[in-house]
Amino acid sequence: MDLFNTKLPQNKLHASFKEICSDPNYAPVKDVIQSWSKGLLERSGEQAKFINEFQTTFNSAFWELYLNKMIIELGFSVDYTKGSPDFCVSTPSGNQFNIEAVVSDRPKATTTKINSLNEKEFRDRCTVKLIGKLKDKRD
Repeated sequence: MDLFNTKLPQNKLHASFKEICSDPNYAPVKDVIQSWSKGLLERSGEQAKFINEFQTTFNSAFWELYLNKMIIELGFSVDYTKGSPDFCVSTPSGNQFNIEAVVSDRPKATTTKINSLNEKEFRDRCTVKLIGKLKDKRD
């Protein structure tokens, strides 16, 4: 399946996705990103959901694509038959570990615009956001 083939209205697409699709300078990048999806898009029942997330929310799916490529490049294998966590990884030496790909995006709508955060505010916001994501996954 093609990550960049969309039937969604333009107003539903993420700005980064639209930029990659519309700027001719990104044409070679699209092929690279598509190649990162090897294995991920073969998951049963996950293709449409993943592509929709890539096109509409972008950042978390892009991170999953990047991790997928990195894991393969390191010579590890992924058990794509499991839908959760994101990656059940085996190393050539027989070690196994799991990865849950989580990002700390900005809130979709905020009442106050944040131009910059000091280091402590940044860490605090990211920590709370990531803990919430991990709790959601655990639940």
